[in-house]
Amino acid sequence: MKNFLRLIVLSSLISCNSSVDIKPVDVVAPSGQAVETPIEKPIEVSVPTTEVMGEEPNHGPVKPIGPEYPVADVKKIFTVKIVDLNYTVEQRKKLEQAEKLIAKIMNSEKYEKAVLSRKFTSTKLSSKSVYEKLFTGAESLLPAVNYQMDLKVSMYYKFNRVVGYTYPSDMVVYTNSKFHKYFDACKVASNLVHEWTHKMGFGHASASDGLSVPYSHNDIIEDLCQSFL
Repeated sequence: MKNFLRLIVLSSLISCNSSVDIKPVDVVAPSGQAVETPIEKPIEVSVPTTEVMGEEPNHGPVKPIGPEYPVADVKKIFTVKIVDLNYTVEQRKKLEQAEKLIAKIMNSEKYEKAVLSRKFTSTKLSSKSVYEKLFTGAESLLPAVNYQMDLKVSMYYKFNRVVGYTYPSDMVVYTNSKFHKYFDACKVASNLVHEWTHKMGFGHASASDGLSVPYSHNDIIEDLCQSFL
């Protein structure tokens, strides 16, 4: 009988314990405020440019334009990735031609010599440092060295003298269709490289600062372009 009573009491205790609602304990910060229980800090990794830039509207991911080389040599190759946000089919065709031309020019010895032969204004960098900085493709907003031009482009129309412009806060270059409808692929390439150098941290004192990195690249790209068509 005693054993039977002991069994009933023991069963009752087990039943009570199993119904207890156990909650995780918060770690209390020195200030007295509760914080989440610490977990292991994740390893920081660079986000691939494809994820940062996103997908091209309406027609899938954009593959960078550039020569096909073995992985071992990829650091020596400059590629071009431009996402258009609202270009028409005809505008996109011209853009794709410009992308290919930019990739060919930027990977050429002619381009390297053209940059190294210049003395730029509006920067304290030497010509060699300008060339090396541009070739890294490390834009101010996408600072990882990926040897790639990364841009988004948006077409607009305005009856003024502005061919294109950009803001330092995003990767978009705005291109004026008033001019671009008359541009050939070389002119488009020239304009895009000019705006891209702004994304690389280069500026110009005014529109007449023809020896600045951006305006010098208008001349360099247009001078070399015909030999790469």
